[in-house]
Amino acid sequence: MDQDFHYYGTHAAALTAGVPAGQATRLAKAANYVDFLNETRTRGYWRLIFKGPDGKPRVTGRWNSPRYTFQNNMSGTGFAPAIGLWQSFHFLPGNYLDNDLTVGQVDFNVSHAGWFATQAAASKLPVHHTRPADTACKNRKLLTRPLSAASRALVMDSATIWNDDAAAEDILLCSPAAKYLLPRKASTHQAILTRFKEMVVGVRAHVIADTWAHQDFAGLNDQYLNTYYDASGNFCLRPGGQDILLDTGMGRGFETTHLWGVRSGSNLVGAPGTAALGHGWMGHLPDMSWIQYRYIPSWSKDKKWVITRNNRQTYIDAFHDLVNYFQKVLRKSDQLPEASKITKAKKCIGEPLDLKVHWGKGRPFHVHSAEIWRSSSLCSGVPQIDTCKEPSKAADMQGKITTTLGASKGSYGTYSLEMTNDLPGHDDEDRIPDMFLFQIAADYHLIFIKTWLESNKISDFSKDSWATDECVLCLPAVEDIVRERFTTLNKPRP
Repeated sequence: MDQDFHYYGTHAAALTAGVPAGQATRLAKAANYVDFLNETRTRGYWRLIFKGPDGKPRVTGRWNSPRYTFQNNMSGTGFAPAIGLWQSFHFLPGNYLDNDLTVGQVDFNVSHAGWFATQAAASKLPVHHTRPADTACKNRKLLTRPLSAASRALVMDSATIWNDDAAAEDILLCSPAAKYLLPRKASTHQAILTRFKEMVVGVRAHVIADTWAHQDFAGLNDQYLNTYYDASGNFCLRPGGQDILLDTGMGRGFETTHLWGVRSGSNLVGAPGTAALGHGWMGHLPDMSWIQYRYIPSWSKDKKWVITRNNRQTYIDAFHDLVNYFQKVLRKSDQLPEASKITKAKKCIGEPLDLKVHWGKGRPFHVHSAEIWRSSSLCSGVPQIDTCKEPSKAADMQGKITTTLGASKGSYGTYSLEMTNDLPGHDDEDRIPDMFLFQIAADYHLIFIKTWLESNKISDFSKDSWATDECVLCLPAVEDIVRERFTTLNKPRP
């Protein structure tokens, strides 16, 4: 997914769930920012700066390279992907049965016990089901599937953090400068806790949405899982590209369409043949909300089995799932979403763009879709972002950062993040930057998923230095917190 859905769609889903507009915007900003905290901008040595009572700045925390949530440098080539990053934030593994799990089991009816359980049409979402991948695909459990047990565990863990201050405080106590994150003054203490909770819930809104758009692909470089056969039935590697069947929603039906292997200025670009990470071979097609496409996945037992992806329905399902997520977590489950808002969301999702119009002559798909969302009353009050920039100033995280050594692409810089922003009328403790809170939330989410997947023997991040190095949070302490929570995940809260 791109900014059109991660920002505007998430904001609309939160509003539909009954979340106040200001909070819906903060949740959407956090969800969207997952794609922008990357190593090009943040890889390096970080210092946390806080001004003491004498007004002099002091270093109150240090860490190496925050747990950036998008890999910008090497991911496009597929040679050095951080699998912990891709599987935690963008391709959550889900191709396994609930009965295979030993910890963290969450029943569908527990995690979706709000709107979908109370409506007569309770079939708004399908139940989780697996794909029949060939046994030659040793990593077949890593295929992303929506509504998996891992996704449901995120819903319940987020609900625990949102509704239990002590659960949120436990995490912050494992971070640098915890004294300033948990001040004694009740009002500032609660304000910081609330903003941190919003970061956690927003980050996971991104992950849950991606389980729909990224389904049937996996977060590692794997020629079995992430490639497909040409529309002719043959298998070929890029460069050169291969054909799929594509319906752009312009009334022409399915057409044989060539995806370019290496080409700029087009909506129809796929990754080179050597890169088999995620949906790279499929280019941006999984990110477009209004199209349909057909392909034969390489992981299928039946080499003639064709997947038809109807993104209009897929994105509507994703929207419904986010509505339920926000209702469940923020305790809005007693409110039935307005049917008119659901109808407006469907219109935004389904408005087509002719992809055969070139990038330079027409409009990139995400800009087109963002304009449709902005024109809807669902997003009339949301601050506007520039979807041509990643991120634009309005989509960036608040925080005054000083680079004291030149940070360039692929190299380490030294960064100083001030814990007090220039916000007149606020106490120092109330000025903790969102950038720092986002980094803590991202680190917590990674440790949660890492521990959950490893405990269930689904994926192992132990050889991924990105996932195993110490970062903003104390890794062993948070792992212990997560393991304690596994025993209570499937119990609905009163």
